[in-house]
Amino acid sequence: MDEGSHLWLEEGRPAARAKGRAVWIVAASVACIAAISVPVALEITSGGGRVAQPHQSNVEAQRVVDSALSATTSSGSFAFSYDLTEVPGTTTPTTASCLGELSSPCVGSGGGGTEDDSVQGSGIIDTDPMGMAVSADLSSSLQLGVRVSPTMVWLVSNTDNGLNPQSNDGSGQSLPDFAGLVESTLGSREGAVAMMGMASPTGYLNLTQPAITGAAEVGTSTVDGVAVTQYALAIDPSSLASASNVTSEEASTITAALAALTAQGYTGIRDLISIDASGFIRESSSTVSFSDGGSVTLDGQFSNFGCAGTLLMPGTPSTSSPPVNCTSPDTGMAPTTTSTTSASTDTSTTSSSTTSSTTGTPTTVVTPSVPTTPATVSPGGTPTTTSTTAASGITSTTTSVPGG
Repeated sequence: MDEGSHLWLEEGRPAARAKGRAVWIVAASVACIAAISVPVALEITSGGGRVAQPHQSNVEAQRVVDSALSATTSSGSFAFSYDLTEVPGTTTPTTASCLGELSSPCVGSGGGGTEDDSVQGSGIIDTDPMGMAVSADLSSSLQLGVRVSPTMVWLVSNTDNGLNPQSNDGSGQSLPDFAGLVESTLGSREGAVAMMGMASPTGYLNLTQPAITGAAEVGTSTVDGVAVTQYALAIDPSSLASASNVTSEEASTITAALAALTAQGYTGIRDLISIDASGFIRESSSTVSFSDGGSVTLDGQFSNFGCAGTLLMPGTPSTSSPPVNCTSPDTGMAPTTTSTTSASTDTSTTSSSTTSSTTGTPTTVVTPSVPTTPATVSPGGTPTTTSTTAASGITSTTTSVPGG
């Protein structure tokens, strides 16, 4: 049907034309509401990749995410494992070099790894103050570890990821100075993402509440057999550097890492976190995208909240042990709520007895009518009349004086 015939039909059928306008008004209203209610989902997908439509209002999702992040970090310590992987882009260099400071661990490894090396490891994270001990096993057969404080990093053996440092860990170096070594070993992109995790006040969890600018519930899954709800986050990574408890060394390292990523064509970060029924973050997957189609993903899984123990750094004379008989607040299940209804007690008192009701529903006590007691005369000659009101059980005495 051409435009002219369509117009002719509309003019000849005013009821249909009015109905059509109503439909378009409703459709436009729905579109406006949708645009207002899901801006986070649109922002999240702008960095690349498709995210499912949210199942939950963004305000409620943000509340759940903030609560889970608070519970996770407030636990003080937790164990974790991670994978750091890179998908090369069209302009990604194919190899990285191994700096002189890393020459000992690089012996026998064939030099530096490729830019698309994958790295796996595990360790412990403390959050107050921040501390991290983590192993790093590269797919290029390079194995090492790091112990990280809010200001320093120690390059250590890949088995040195427990509470107590090994005796030969050396003096370490500042966080900002360590970045060049990591980026030259893992490549500019992977190295910069790894340094952001080391400098984050939450370690490889790599999240702070000021950096989360939006959230949307997107689905369900399982982590280590535990049911979780997944949330897609919109992230402002620059806010990591301005968190309240970040040291100047951490802030400098994060800022430098972001500059390195920007130079590589950084376009955005998409975070997907998984929260269990107890309200703890069980997994965080952060993907950094680049304009040439490349990406780097840091995926961490977390457990043993509150019971991992206090990390010590090299040079500390004391020793540390996990808390004795520690029970993690994270059960993976929603807290059970028990409600108790106290039985109400109604007491009705008559002139001669007391009747109590202790059932859940108040009981009205009805006392049989009590006839008025005949008047008696006291020795003083004053008639006294005593009456009991049956419904209330109240006894009243009326005294009358002759002539008065």
